[in-house]
Amino acid sequence: MHINALVVMCFAFSYSIIFNMPQILYCWFSQTPGPYKKSILEDDLPYLEFGGTVIYSQERHDCSFLSEDLRSGLASGSAVGFDLEWPPSFTKGKTKKVAVVQLCASEEKCYLFHISSMSGFPPGLKMLLEDENIKKVGVGIEGDKWKLLSDYDIRLKSIVELSDLANKTLRCGEKWSLDGLVKHLLKKQLFKDKLVRCSHWDDYDLTEDQKRYAATDAYVSQYKQLPLKSAWNGSSDCLFFSTVTSIRVKHSSIPQPVPEQIKCLKMYFGHHSFKPVQWKVIHSVLTERRDNLVVMATGYGKSLCFQFPPVYCQNVSVVISPLIALMEDQVLYLQMSNIPACFLGSAQTKNLYEEVKRGHFRVVYMTPEFCSGNIPLLAQLDRTVGLSLVAVDEAHCISQWGHDFRSAYRDLWKLKKNLPGVPILALTATASPSIREDIVKSLNLINPLITCTSFDRPNLYLDVSRKSGDVIQDLKQFLIKKTGGGFALEGSAIVYCPSKKEAERVTAALCKLDIPCGVYHAGLSIKQRRETQHQFMRDEIQCVVATVAFGMGINKSDIRKVIHYGAPKEMESYYQEIGRAGRDGLPSACHVLWMPGDMALNSERFRDYKMDMMAKMEKYLNSTKCRRKLILCHFEDKRLRKVTSGIMGSSNCCDNCRSGVNREDPEVVLQDFGSCAYQLMKAISAMDERFGITAPILFLRGSTSQRVPDRFWKHSLFGIGRATSETWWKALSRELVAEKYLMETTGHSKFSTLCKLTPKGRSWLSKAEDERHRQLLLQPNRDLFSRECDTHQCMSLETSHYRFFSLFVLFLQSELYGKLVSERQKLAGLRDIPPALLATNKILLDMAKSRPCSISSLKQVDGVSEAKAAMLTPLIDVILTFCQTHGLQVLLNIVYCTLHFTALCLPRLHYLKHFIIYILHLHLVIYHSRACTGSAPMFTACKNLIRTDAPVCYGL
Repeated sequence: MHINALVVMCFAFSYSIIFNMPQILYCWFSQTPGPYKKSILEDDLPYLEFGGTVIYSQERHDCSFLSEDLRSGLASGSAVGFDLEWPPSFTKGKTKKVAVVQLCASEEKCYLFHISSMSGFPPGLKMLLEDENIKKVGVGIEGDKWKLLSDYDIRLKSIVELSDLANKTLRCGEKWSLDGLVKHLLKKQLFKDKLVRCSHWDDYDLTEDQKRYAATDAYVSQYKQLPLKSAWNGSSDCLFFSTVTSIRVKHSSIPQPVPEQIKCLKMYFGHHSFKPVQWKVIHSVLTERRDNLVVMATGYGKSLCFQFPPVYCQNVSVVISPLIALMEDQVLYLQMSNIPACFLGSAQTKNLYEEVKRGHFRVVYMTPEFCSGNIPLLAQLDRTVGLSLVAVDEAHCISQWGHDFRSAYRDLWKLKKNLPGVPILALTATASPSIREDIVKSLNLINPLITCTSFDRPNLYLDVSRKSGDVIQDLKQFLIKKTGGGFALEGSAIVYCPSKKEAERVTAALCKLDIPCGVYHAGLSIKQRRETQHQFMRDEIQCVVATVAFGMGINKSDIRKVIHYGAPKEMESYYQEIGRAGRDGLPSACHVLWMPGDMALNSERFRDYKMDMMAKMEKYLNSTKCRRKLILCHFEDKRLRKVTSGIMGSSNCCDNCRSGVNREDPEVVLQDFGSCAYQLMKAISAMDERFGITAPILFLRGSTSQRVPDRFWKHSLFGIGRATSETWWKALSRELVAEKYLMETTGHSKFSTLCKLTPKGRSWLSKAEDERHRQLLLQPNRDLFSRECDTHQCMSLETSHYRFFSLFVLFLQSELYGKLVSERQKLAGLRDIPPALLATNKILLDMAKSRPCSISSLKQVDGVSEAKAAMLTPLIDVILTFCQTHGLQVLLNIVYCTLHFTALCLPRLHYLKHFIIYILHLHLVIYHSRACTGSAPMFTACKNLIRTDAPVCYGL
């Protein structure tokens, strides 16, 4: 029998069309030469117009007068447009003392308040912003909310994010006034203002044209006003429905690296070139000696930004990091590349201190606590040896609004005071706009270069589902059956649990399934925790079950799964924790298993802030939207200009995209839940607000359990909601909490929770007594909105976007890769180092494809430095032996490689069947897991291939 053709599989990324993006509006000022770019907190809607008059005053009493006058004319339930500009567009040197609050009450007039060097925030304006009966609608308003809270302790109430509602509601090419947009989306009429006076308005000679634009400087005696100049290109393409919004920004003013810099990069770090953003930061340090705030996604390579300058300049970099274990790993990595590095702490010897002072080390790591107490040592190093820079890693720890606040970081403001000429690099992988600004302010960075890469991790698949409470049953879906019996995980994994008790319970369940795992939490001794981490890094155990105490200190690049067994508390910590997965760039999966009870909060510290963070997290877990989009919108602008091409909407993105529920994005459709909300809030009120949410729901469903006192059984509302499930009622209650109609407070004991009406809820309930005013428009969450598509729907083979490789090529590359992994394990064991520090999985994959046969060709593999090439020499012998055995030609071309076969290596049909069956069990090389592409298409294709009755054609 002969085979006519060999069916080929796709394994390459497709490119999508990049749509034209709307340009950012710039404002030119008379005293500022360059264009002004809107703050990172500003997210403007492309088609939103406002042509009204601005009423302006810099005086505090005028601000109060204007805001009180505005507030007095607003009826309960009115909506005003709100915008906060950070930093304001004023002359250089004045920006730190000025803020702008803009309140648009109608199309005709806009109230603009400048808050400068006043003794306090205008009380009238504060009352207006905190008035729950008045909606504040705007774009990018969440960032404004947290800025006001952190700087002025103002809790912005009743906010509505317009872009969330508008992005997929507006039709192509439409232009909306603020008034029209609010009416269209909120069914509200913006309040039409009455005449407003300003006590100092007549003191300034302003033309009518000048009054139509915002003032540009609150500190000059004569206001100077210029119109905004638009850079909009006039394109009428529809942008709201664009799924690909990625653009490349070229920094034409930055010169390319010189040959000496590229040579240094390859010799010590193994790379042939810098990534564009890396070079932008490094150039600013080497040439401009400029402070930097660097926000880079995990795996992008932010460490190179502070490791390269001292190696190239032959001086010293000081790196401040919160975790000793992580610093020890990085020191080991640098030493393996022949870069002198050390960790400096109070326990180190005197000899090490002397070596540091003599400039023996290129990179010196220390904790923030040690740094704060040893500023004179850093000043001495700068005088004698020269400091290339001071890097503050994991800089989000400096922010009290961050998920991992560490008080010692707040003392690092001393660095700039004592080392004014040394560039400070603040680096983090997770920082929302408000936290970024807190970092800049707390470290006293001077005119910093702010660099943000995309937060998108295209190789991570995101999935959310409910847990049952049966640990084994919940986790079995992530396990594979071994051929000899039992279960195993597909690669290394971390399981995050919300408590020590839960972590111990999950560990016990995994041990019952004979899965090698360890537990890690704050209740264990330092020795026990280090032993668990040591075993995990060296692949002696496959899984670590941990609390949030475990994560940032892990420098393991080949983690294939991160599972949250319990809801994360906020988006920042969730993003940080899933950032452990797939740092080698290979496909990995991130799963959340949760139940509504996970969202309880019993701590009073930062309660308001934490409640809002948890509400956002719960919205993410319940959402039917693309989960990648929700994460990126939290950290970036709403237009997703940096999302990876082609990932959103594909089955490799998230569970919602795979199931198809995100096609028309039904969640943006508002539904009227007024009748049911009235019943629920009325039940809470009838039960005197003395119970948690469960009792009122049981009351509505007519339950006669002990949780509903019998005195309520004869109430008119008792049993009125029995036709609706308890799950649905709880979903509605969570939505009402998120919208600030209900709130949960701590009861008599620390662990009890009471559900109460907020002032906003009481006001609505009072009006809802009249059925004509019982409308309550809400966005249905996951449980309130039924899915239309099968969640296990798989991607068809025809829609796959992968490059063509023959199955036989993959088979041989897989086999060679497995041998390289085994040899790496032996070499790492002999040196007692983590295998991934010796060579990452990506390096081994590249070696399996290119098959280098000499030291010189091995150095061509990206990531292999000169020092590592010498350590990896035994792998060359493995490659040569394998190629000789299978009749493969050794390849020297690293850029593009194909397999060449001799006539002797053409297998017969029965061998072909064997390797196809074998390849179905490979998970590291062709790993795209059930969570990434679905196993059904691959299995079907391979079954068809086995049945093929025709000649074989190998190669590409």
